[in-house]
Amino acid sequence: FRLSASPAAATAIAWILATSPDSTVRDGPAALATIASVARSHPDTPGVLDALAASLAEVGRFEEAANIAASAAEQLRGLGSGSPTRGLPERAALAAVGLPSSGGR
Repeated sequence: FRLSASPAAATAIAWILATSPDSTVRDGPAALATIASVARSHPDTPGVLDALAASLAEVGRFEEAANIAASAAEQLRGLGSGSPTRGLPERAALAAVGLPSSGGR
């Protein structure tokens, strides 16, 4: 099974690795490695971008994370409020001030 063959699975796994409140599960570098190729092949998918931004923030790349999260939030505005990536603007704000989506736990 290749994660790159399943963008939804890779996105979910990267999200868990980047944002888990359990520090034994959270692994920013693994999250980023998991989502990077998916983000390259799905650059206009807000959920993928959300996971990418969370992964970047978890490894301390806050400026990139904030920019990507802001881009994803902009895309979401066109999709309506029922989007599965609610809270993205708040996560973008965390990255903008140098905090990972996990809250720095």
